[in-house]
Amino acid sequence: MNPLFRQQAQAFDRSVTPAERRHIREAEQRRRRYGTLLIILALLCVTLVAFTLAPNPAGATNADSACPVDLRSEIDQLPHQDVLRYAKPGPYAAGVRTTTLGGLPVEVWYPADPCSLVPLNRDVYDVREWVPTWAEKLLDQLIGPFDSTVTTNAFRDLPPAPGQHPWTFMIHGFPSYRNQSTVLTSHLASWGYVVISPDRTKGNLPALLNGKILGAITGVAQVDDLLRLMDDLRAQAATPGNFFNSTMDISNGAAIGHSWGGYTTGGLAGLPEIKATIPLAPAGRMRAADSVSAAAAMQSSTADKPVLFITGSDEAWVSDLFVSEAIRLEQAPIGQIDLLGGGHLSFTDLCAVGGEGIWRIMNRLPLIPDSLLTPLLGDGCVPSDLDYMSAYAVTADASVALLEAVLKGDASAWSAFDELNALPFVVQPYRLDPASVGG
Repeated sequence: MNPLFRQQAQAFDRSVTPAERRHIREAEQRRRRYGTLLIILALLCVTLVAFTLAPNPAGATNADSACPVDLRSEIDQLPHQDVLRYAKPGPYAAGVRTTTLGGLPVEVWYPADPCSLVPLNRDVYDVREWVPTWAEKLLDQLIGPFDSTVTTNAFRDLPPAPGQHPWTFMIHGFPSYRNQSTVLTSHLASWGYVVISPDRTKGNLPALLNGKILGAITGVAQVDDLLRLMDDLRAQAATPGNFFNSTMDISNGAAIGHSWGGYTTGGLAGLPEIKATIPLAPAGRMRAADSVSAAAAMQSSTADKPVLFITGSDEAWVSDLFVSEAIRLEQAPIGQIDLLGGGHLSFTDLCAVGGEGIWRIMNRLPLIPDSLLTPLLGDGCVPSDLDYMSAYAVTADASVALLEAVLKGDASAWSAFDELNALPFVVQPYRLDPASVGG
């Protein structure tokens, strides 16, 4: 200490009483505590400002961000999220829009910003859209008015998230409709995939009810329609300003299909844009030799393009022989997940139509025995079956895992197939070998 200051301090020290000296020490301690507290508060304020101003990745939200409503919290949650990492909603909300490709009506789900200023209504579709007027009136007369709507986990016409994303087909079964699997399609969109689902007008529900089903039972007709659609998709994706140009990486795609749609995925596997296929409860597996479209479809080798079969053990629509023969003949890397107690409709929205399922609604038809209706419309929907949301959780988890590994190159996604073993209703007769899958 400076000597002059020391002298002054000593003189001051001799001039005060012990009580005054104690009071001075206590006041000094209080000043130090207040100073320390002010420094801590200042540091907290700086940290809070920095955290608030830091950019959030797509889908990330916090209480102080400009995201009053996270749309992902508005949707129906899949079960088993404690076990299955990809059963959780992804970082995006699912947007949905309707368009045409190759002359076919097409539903498109896509990644969108999950943040909204206000809660939005989830998209709703009505199965009656695919039912001719005469059939609709007949059903109303026979069983009375009934709810035929499905509330989906997507939001109509949300602005798409920035960037070009991988994509996949979702090809519906026979006789069905393009919106038949919205739980899966919206879930894939939340994980950053554009999903394209066309109405196969030669093999959808209107074709059956109007007696125009001849083309539906030939793989040729299915693949020819989809190849024309693919030509249009390529053209639109190459056009600046087009929706597909701005949202989709056309070179990086997959094909998912259910039933006859699953069969059709084999006819698309050779397209250079298709890197993986996922047949769901497929009616076999189409090969190049099965179709006159083989030359157009098989434009590249399929030797390193993985095929993931997802099936239900209690299938009534499709024989196990179709799947086992398809696996035996397949040349590409193969995986299979079998859902114990799962049925043919476990991969569709049909178990949820009107909140009770198409089986319960149609079971009110007079003169039609339950022994006939249950195998057709209750396959995967009856109480004794595996609940369809559990089936969807596994289907969504495994599908996202494969697409993350193959289309996004995330090698850590392969371990999601190990996590499936924790569920007692999941059996994996075949496991995909990542080393055999192309990059």
